[in-house]
Amino acid sequence: MRAAADGRRSTACRSVGQTDGPATSIPVLGSAHGTGTAVGGPMNGEVQRSFTQDTLPKSGLWLDRHQVVGTRPAEGTVVVARCGRSMRVGPPPERVVAGIRLTASQPCWDCEEAAAGRRPGAPNPARPIPPPSERERLIRVKAGTAPESQRVAHRCPSPAPVAGLLRTRCGQWLPVSEVDVLASDHGMPCASCLVTSLLSGRRRWPASVRRRRPCHRWRSAYRADAGAVGSFRPEASSPRAEHRTGRVHGRRSTPW
Repeated sequence: MRAAADGRRSTACRSVGQTDGPATSIPVLGSAHGTGTAVGGPMNGEVQRSFTQDTLPKSGLWLDRHQVVGTRPAEGTVVVARCGRSMRVGPPPERVVAGIRLTASQPCWDCEEAAAGRRPGAPNPARPIPPPSERERLIRVKAGTAPESQRVAHRCPSPAPVAGLLRTRCGQWLPVSEVDVLASDHGMPCASCLVTSLLSGRRRWPASVRRRRPCHRWRSAYRADAGAVGSFRPEASSPRAEHRTGRVHGRRSTPW
């Protein structure tokens, strides 16, 4: 009778969609290892892998635990969390208050809301942002290869050197074996490199400036005033100019 009861129980389990095989783990949002119960997955049923990263809080004593979509990259990589905040991947930061080390953390509410689909997430959060050292480097000639007065820092783009030479922003070619790579906050580049770096990006003008049209009314008024003081301008004395500028015999006919 026990065997018959077990058979009926297994049949009932199969009727509701369960199987006899081992349970499989599903990637979980907000888990450092990416396994567990699926929570807040996408609408199509697929669950994205994500990892967590602790950061210092803006206020309070607990660390903020953010969720980042994708697999955990190498330490030091700058990533964007679901809430839109950028941070570096690494161990949790140390926070000491009154001699006591605080290690407690709480989940970021904005990341939780974005994972649940109740608010839009960060634009393209799975794409890591390269650190400044990979975009542009700050280099300086090594000591002993040039006088101390000529050891000025320069900015150099990231592409690989050409024939063992690096081209700086100011136009100089320096051998790779004779330069040191400095941190971004440990040197002031030369004036030419600094100006070239600031002007290298595309300049975006506001829409009001890009779409501005020439003011014909101001030009016509100027011509009418010039004709009134003695300079004969045919367009200043024409009825069309008077109608366009609102002036009749040198006096404004409109209250504005």
